[in-house]
Amino acid sequence: MKPLKSLISICLLLLTFNLRVFAAEDTVYLTDQAESPIQQVQFSDSQIYLTINLDSQDGRGLIIRLLNATDAVTSQLNPEANQADIEKKQKELGLDYQSKKDLLDIQDNTRVSEVIDQLESLTPGIYPYFSKDGQVILKISQADIKKDDQKLIISLFNNPLLEFNLENDSLIYDDVTLNKE
Repeated sequence: MKPLKSLISICLLLLTFNLRVFAAEDTVYLTDQAESPIQQVQFSDSQIYLTINLDSQDGRGLIIRLLNATDAVTSQLNPEANQADIEKKQKELGLDYQSKKDLLDIQDNTRVSEVIDQLESLTPGIYPYFSKDGQVILKISQADIKKDDQKLIISLFNNPLLEFNLENDSLIYDDVTLNKE
């Protein structure tokens, strides 16, 4: 009986981990173009979810570029940076635990995955996930979105990450159209 309970617990944990990314949907843009580096963009509260096409060379390059964006800002990619400078920069940017711990809603029965999700939602950054069907999803948390009549620019720490052209109810990225769902 004990192995069955353990198996059920593990399955529930994995199901919770996979589904928590998709809990709230606001605005979704999709493409049916197979060569597109980005298959879907979802804007939800203060989060942006990008579904990346791993079959696209540009998609794999985009993952690397976006995941390195936070490290570059905090000097972690600079071999000359010392630990004190990195910690100071992280504190200035709100990337340290001390600046977030009082904002967490932790009860006696709070699961670890819920705490991680809260920290990611409160902390600016880019967080990778896998969907149930094996797609890579990048969650961009606390991003700045600047939009005018022609462009939508997503920035993190005042550094532009992505730029989309706007046309009717569509986003255009690298000549690929993502239509509003």
